[in-house]
Amino acid sequence: MKINFLKSILLTIIIVLSQQSSSFATHIVGGEMNYECLGNDEYRISLKIYRDCDTGLPWFDNPIVIGVFDAQTNSYIRSISINLDPNSNDTISSYYPDSCISIPFCVHTTTYSTTTTLAFSNAGYILSYQRCCRSQDIINIVDPSSTGMTLTTEITAAALLSCNNSPTFNSEVPLILGANDTFSINLGANDVDGDSLVYAFYAPFDGASLSNPLPNPPAAPLYVPVTYQSPYTSQIPFGNAFCTWDSLTGDFVIVPTNLGNYLIGLSISEYNTAGVLLSKTYKDIVVTVGPQPCSPTLNINKAATSSAIKLFPNPTKNHLAIETSNHLATTLSLYSIQGQLLTIKYFQKQTSLDLEHYPKGVYLLKFENENEQIVKRFIKK
Repeated sequence: MKINFLKSILLTIIIVLSQQSSSFATHIVGGEMNYECLGNDEYRISLKIYRDCDTGLPWFDNPIVIGVFDAQTNSYIRSISINLDPNSNDTISSYYPDSCISIPFCVHTTTYSTTTTLAFSNAGYILSYQRCCRSQDIINIVDPSSTGMTLTTEITAAALLSCNNSPTFNSEVPLILGANDTFSINLGANDVDGDSLVYAFYAPFDGASLSNPLPNPPAAPLYVPVTYQSPYTSQIPFGNAFCTWDSLTGDFVIVPTNLGNYLIGLSISEYNTAGVLLSKTYKDIVVTVGPQPCSPTLNINKAATSSAIKLFPNPTKNHLAIETSNHLATTLSLYSIQGQLLTIKYFQKQTSLDLEHYPKGVYLLKFENENEQIVKRFIKK
């Protein structure tokens, strides 16, 4: 009798924990997978995962499982199990990237890493990891709390032959932005082999389910993309807000307008000098747009705003009008986004800039008078 009672209690605990595992998994913010060739068919595989800081279990899965698939037939080959490194956990604080954005914000990240053998194959390989489910706060996709995530990378036969390394992003994607602020950052990648990289938005992949949130092994390719909520798409993930990612330079520019959490997908296609595809790398990430309470300040990520100075139109093509609300003598300095001084002029009240001979991109305008120093950004289309 006592044994049956204990069995009943144990069964109840197992069921509760199983239910919690599914419900607690809705904290995924994104991730990416990379590989490094060590020689002799040995590769270091790294998987970076982001999750929000809302209460929930598991903290990070231990272990995680990556599936290895034939890139031509999509057939399953084997699994790679990677244990969690407790020392790899990091917290991206509420002050990223601008200290003046003060809304509650917190993201945890960890990196799983292991070494494995990938013998040469004429087909190449696809490596994939799947998890369910995404944060319920995402507004630009359908039913996020029931939508899973697939992080994947493709290693072609040409990459295996040349002992290729996948590209890695030079900068962290801005995880929080201020509404109506012009933000720019180079999201280009570093490639130690010097290969050509092409950047493009993509629709992040769905994967796993509420009933099987951590599949072992992961499902085989091909992977179904998430469903974007109209009017959002993979190419316009912030809706009507201005957002570009230069396919060659990796310059990412956005002027977000509406508050919320937005899922975006960033892909990198890597080609050798003969134009042969070596690999595809994907980054799946959620960006939060919050209110912009910042006072005028100089900041590497965010230019100051001031009601005393107006630029229009912004973005612009060839002509930028400038107005101030005061009559002070003002020095205007035009800089490239790399910090190169392009021109200086002096004005009072209003002036304009002819931009016809400047290339498309993001520029900085520095205004100085006896009372203040202000920096503003504008975009030439």
